[in-house]
Amino acid sequence: MEFPSPAGLALVDIDGTLTSHRSIWQYLMEQTDTWDVGLRNLGDFQRGQIGYQEFCDRDAAVFEGWNYGELKQIAHGVPKPAGLDELFEGLDRIGCEVVLVSTGLWLVASYFTERYSIADCRVNDLESIQGRCTGRSLITVNEGEKALHSRAMISSRQPDYVVAIGDSAGDVDMFGRAEFSFAVNCLDPRVAAAATHALSADEIGSIPTLVSEGLRLAAPTRKP
Repeated sequence: MEFPSPAGLALVDIDGTLTSHRSIWQYLMEQTDTWDVGLRNLGDFQRGQIGYQEFCDRDAAVFEGWNYGELKQIAHGVPKPAGLDELFEGLDRIGCEVVLVSTGLWLVASYFTERYSIADCRVNDLESIQGRCTGRSLITVNEGEKALHSRAMISSRQPDYVVAIGDSAGDVDMFGRAEFSFAVNCLDPRVAAAATHALSADEIGSIPTLVSEGLRLAAPTRKP
């Protein structure tokens, strides 16, 4: 008896996971010589002097009047680990739908949606009108809300199994909802311990093979 191949759902973080830089906001500011402002905003946020929305709006204000397409081009140039083709093509090959969940920006998420098969994308962005940034942020995924979005996507799709791929404490809840979880390029040993696998950045392309092997071991016995 042949069993149908299971349908999977991969929840994938962006900043620090699909990119080598842990914050696309910081990367954009470094590339535009405005990180001094961003560093002050970050300090105020970490001290609890401003909330997440104001933190993002302050950072977005740095780019008021900028051409959105120009910033997108800069964001697409953020360094990335080797193995991304193997990751996305491999997940597609084993029938695993991919969704991106990040507090990062569409400016960089669009790099991946333009190149790979991505079913859904929950990210934030810079508001723009007629191609010019207004200086305001568009928040879809608030601080601490990645878990909320992950649960909603699992509930709506009802996959046979879930894969979670991330690098930080914000991804731990996602790990807990997955049969296969991967801490990639992770600096926090507690986050690494919460995942079923801990990988270096350049091992990210091995994830589809590891998932396939896990599925094979968990598959029901096939009778002649």
